[in-house]
Amino acid sequence: MTLEKQFIHALRAEIRASELVSEPLPALPLPTNIEVERDVVGALLSKEVKVQDFQELLPEHFYLPFYAWFFTKLHAASQKQGFSLSDGLLCAAGETEGISSKQTYCEIRSLKARPFLFREIVQKKASYLIELHKTRQLIIQLGRVDVALRTGSRSLVEAKNFLRNVVA
Repeated sequence: MTLEKQFIHALRAEIRASELVSEPLPALPLPTNIEVERDVVGALLSKEVKVQDFQELLPEHFYLPFYAWFFTKLHAASQKQGFSLSDGLLCAAGETEGISSKQTYCEIRSLKARPFLFREIVQKKASYLIELHKTRQLIIQLGRVDVALRTGSRSLVEAKNFLRNVVA
């Protein structure tokens, strides 16, 4: 047996002995809350709150790319002084990016029809989106560590150190 095969065999034995990983992690859906995303974007579209009130919220905090796109457009419009983003401009922007204007218009109408939310409630929902994003990123990292341990590309000690840094 070559030295490399001995190392892999010893690593697999170490993993089994530690019972850190006995079976592959199940492919569960990542945590999301689409209703919260709709509430935040809806409040921004209806101008109940301002994008500037959410300095820490970023497009990548949204799970659905469509809502991240809305947020990006609203954020860009808020940066231009005296510029207001109308429904028609949003639909036109969507068309140039391959999004059906009918789909965009219907979604804008649906989002604007949502119940009024106070700024504090929208801020709590935005904070929740940020926490969900952090949780999704942690789950993705854990999956990568699981695969690295199973393939032998990372030792148990390296995995523990990596996870300490990710959680910290």
